[in-house]
Amino acid sequence: MNQKQPKYFDMFEILRKDIENGIYPAGSFLPTENDLVRMYQVSKTTIRHAVKLLRENRLVDVRQGSGTRILAPAEKEVPDPKYHTAHGHIVTVSARYSGSKSSKVKNTLSVTDQVPASAACAEALGIPEGSSVWRLQRLQRVGDHIFGYMVNYLPADRFPDLPQHGEITIDLYGHLKKHYGSAAAAAASDEKITPVIAGFMEAQYLDVPAGTPLLLLARRVTDQDEAPLEYCETLVRPDRFSVMIHTEYDCAKREAPERG
Repeated sequence: MNQKQPKYFDMFEILRKDIENGIYPAGSFLPTENDLVRMYQVSKTTIRHAVKLLRENRLVDVRQGSGTRILAPAEKEVPDPKYHTAHGHIVTVSARYSGSKSSKVKNTLSVTDQVPASAACAEALGIPEGSSVWRLQRLQRVGDHIFGYMVNYLPADRFPDLPQHGEITIDLYGHLKKHYGSAAAAAASDEKITPVIAGFMEAQYLDVPAGTPLLLLARRVTDQDEAPLEYCETLVRPDRFSVMIHTEYDCAKREAPERG
């Protein structure tokens, strides 16, 4: 344990990670106070302060006589810009990540290599199948939880020295614009969401059993000249990531979708 901060905070961090990693799943109960004292060789006061922090972070519910119950993780909403439809309606697209309110969405550093373009990648980038493309692999996290496996593909001939410009974490398009100028700036994108099943490797990346249902987010990005800039495939766990679509209808035009 870290001796530079109170023991109860170290204890809180241990229990928080155990909860987020599913050792104590939602709806289950923490071990009793006496059991925690024996397990971690700390005082009852340390356990009580740690549990108090868990409760303040809405990770547990403490009820006298019932024990300390693990709460379901709160959802964190990250809104995207609003879009106007042809009929004047406003559509807001947002992503939700399962995690505590204090959790942050982060990507791991990219692992970059050069591979032949698959059929889907070649079609998206407008290049012959088998052409050389850069492949950037990253894991996406919310707090300590992995929720996505992202793979970006970039034409190797357009970005010949990509690995020499350092690692990429989140802002891929800002990175490209910084090192390759405004011609490499993203101008538009199309994204398709498809349900898929986790294969062996995907299961390892996302820490799920093979055969688990996942969502595939396939994105094609173009530049200001409408030339293909990037193709991205992201596999996400639907228990930790979801897409929300909110529509505000133009009441003056009284146009709303037909109900099926």
